[in-house]
Amino acid sequence: MAQVKNERDKNKEAEALFKEAFEVSLSDSLNNSANYIEAGEKLASFYSKLGRYQACEEVLLRITRFIERTYGKNFSYARVRTNLAWNYYNLDKKDEAEKEINELLVIAEAEVGSEHWLSINLHNYLGIIAKNRNQFEKAKEQYQFCIDAYHRKTNLTEIEQTSLATLIQNLASIELCMGDYAKAGAHLEESKIIRKKSGDEENRILQIGTQSHWATYYQATGQYEKTEAEWAAITRSLLQYTEENFYFMSDEEKAQFWNSTSGFFRTFHSFAIQRAKANPAIVGDMYNIQLATKAILLNASNKIKKRILTSRDTSMVNTYYRWTNQRDQLSKLYALSGIDPKTKQARIDSLKISINTLEKEMNITTEDVAADKGTQRVTWKQVQASLGPKEAAVEMVRFRYYDRYVRDSVIYAALILTAETKLAPKLVLLPNGKLLEGRALRFYKNAITSQLKDTISYQNFWAMIAPAVTGKSRLYLSLDGVYNQINLNTLLLPGGNYLVADKNLTLLSNTKDLLALKGRRIKRMSSSTATLFGFPTFFLGKQNKGKDLTPAHQRGEAMDRAAETDRTGISPLAGTQEEINKVETILKNGKLNTSSFMAEQATEAQLKKVNHPRLLHIATHGFFIDEKNKNSQMNTGDDQNPLLRSGLLLTGASNFIQNQEQLDEENGILTAYEASNLNLDNTDLVVLSACETGRGEVQNGEGVYGLQRAFQTAGVQSIIMSLWKVDDIATQQLMISFYSNWMGGMSKAEALKEAQLELEKKYPHPYYWGAFVMLEN
Repeated sequence: MAQVKNERDKNKEAEALFKEAFEVSLSDSLNNSANYIEAGEKLASFYSKLGRYQACEEVLLRITRFIERTYGKNFSYARVRTNLAWNYYNLDKKDEAEKEINELLVIAEAEVGSEHWLSINLHNYLGIIAKNRNQFEKAKEQYQFCIDAYHRKTNLTEIEQTSLATLIQNLASIELCMGDYAKAGAHLEESKIIRKKSGDEENRILQIGTQSHWATYYQATGQYEKTEAEWAAITRSLLQYTEENFYFMSDEEKAQFWNSTSGFFRTFHSFAIQRAKANPAIVGDMYNIQLATKAILLNASNKIKKRILTSRDTSMVNTYYRWTNQRDQLSKLYALSGIDPKTKQARIDSLKISINTLEKEMNITTEDVAADKGTQRVTWKQVQASLGPKEAAVEMVRFRYYDRYVRDSVIYAALILTAETKLAPKLVLLPNGKLLEGRALRFYKNAITSQLKDTISYQNFWAMIAPAVTGKSRLYLSLDGVYNQINLNTLLLPGGNYLVADKNLTLLSNTKDLLALKGRRIKRMSSSTATLFGFPTFFLGKQNKGKDLTPAHQRGEAMDRAAETDRTGISPLAGTQEEINKVETILKNGKLNTSSFMAEQATEAQLKKVNHPRLLHIATHGFFIDEKNKNSQMNTGDDQNPLLRSGLLLTGASNFIQNQEQLDEENGILTAYEASNLNLDNTDLVVLSACETGRGEVQNGEGVYGLQRAFQTAGVQSIIMSLWKVDDIATQQLMISFYSNWMGGMSKAEALKEAQLELEKKYPHPYYWGAFVMLEN
């Protein structure tokens, strides 16, 4: 039954049945090991199909360890472990995968010979790895070896025929890369005939892979209309497949699934820019795909959260809060040190399983998905229709150039809509993406921090786009890649002004949000409260012994209970005290009910009690641990999750970092992972008045994974954050000016722009006034 559900792409039902079969077989694994191994392989295969490689790895490791303990490294061990090796490949552990495959090849050839299907599969995988490294001759040799082995067999089973068809298709893909189009076309046709004869029906993802090979062939041979038809089918199928299954996955599974499938869309973009001159309408297809897929992970998570919290299902709401509580526990557990690593990892693994299970329980139902299907996807024409005569919408798209295979070059495309757009969006190409992400970005950052006059960054990042938005005073921008790491407002125009004086920029996660932004009526806020945090007491020393400061865990005699000196080097932020006091006065004059938490009161526990105020202002140290600084004292323990490598420091943070002491069961470090659980639905604005709060891990098409993503997930409508280390005095003045403008009747965007222009008069260099950007959610 699970297999039937799987073949019909009913993934939620299929998983439940696969898992049930696996757990049932476990109880009888010693008496019937074959059933246990088979059930595990099917569950792992299901996970692999969905791109859930971490879950796949866990199942395969359980099976192979069982086989090795019971039978040794025999044929069954090599067969199952082959799937594990391939899973390493999917996890981008290419070297580990190749090493594993070569070791397994020795076992397989000794057990069953070089022409057994297992040995053939291992050679096939070596071919795929070689292709990924652009070692085409080596890949071709591996594929040809496999095909010859099958041709020497007299009667092929249906499974072997399917394998042969796949191998011939793989060989065709190499021939396309090498420019041998005649042979590639013949082999693609041969593969199709074999599949048809054997009655083999590929699952949806494999079908899309086959279609992409045909699209490449048609493009290489100049059959562009057929190429377009293939890509139309591919993108339509992928979007439908995503809609049918995406919402049933946990956040981690969504990310893995999207990582395994989004490359098809980027490959289409590469074809589209080559085809745009002959068929401008294809740029509209590019734009529509961006509207459907950009920030898709964020949109899916927000949709599920909104359904839960607005439902009358108390059980589901309670499950949601249990989930957020466990996420907080996991964040703290990662940060702990001084405990047995195995014990810590076991607790982490247990919590992650529980969190994943709760996520599944909360996900929307098939009925919800069916209801969503009644809503048509937003198109570029709808976005365009919402624009006024002085407005433009710009989607920035980053992708690698694809011509028979993925090239090393990086391309940025600006897709631009105005009120005058008719046939298709305007396409502006920036083909020097690697320069933008390398030398150009380094120059921009150095010019900011060293306060140099920068006449180059405008040419690098904006000069090619500027003519397409001439005469447009307001731009709605959805950024991608390196554009998330710069503030466009700070680019110096040839005439001597900065872009902030020339344009009104509104940043969006996706330009389809423009429809909601324009449709958002000015109304009385559900909350008229403002909550302010600042000037935290990072280290609670001798004078604070009355506080409930306790060990985060039992560390025996090694616990330094007597520490009275802060050795972390985290500096107090005296300026934030004055900032909070002045902002509070402005807000109270603006008739907001204001609460302030400073010094010892600016705790993580207090921040987690905040309940959807209209405004949340936080003035403290922010942090982001990048790849170069993983050994930082601020490392919160999980290198893989960027939401655990960024956050805010609050009262007692130094005590935890230095002595593993914590206050009120909180460690004083609010990670972005925890911030995403805050109760900020319908909060109008969060201001992160701290250094580098806009930094994080840039994930193409998804924005920045850090505090920005966390507060978006928490439900905030607008976020003001900084892209670099800010000057304390200048930031104070900027914030005071911003709030005065906002409370005086300006919109948030106008208030920030005017505050920046005002500060520029006193501090001309953008280092002082240009760090902060605002993102509309």
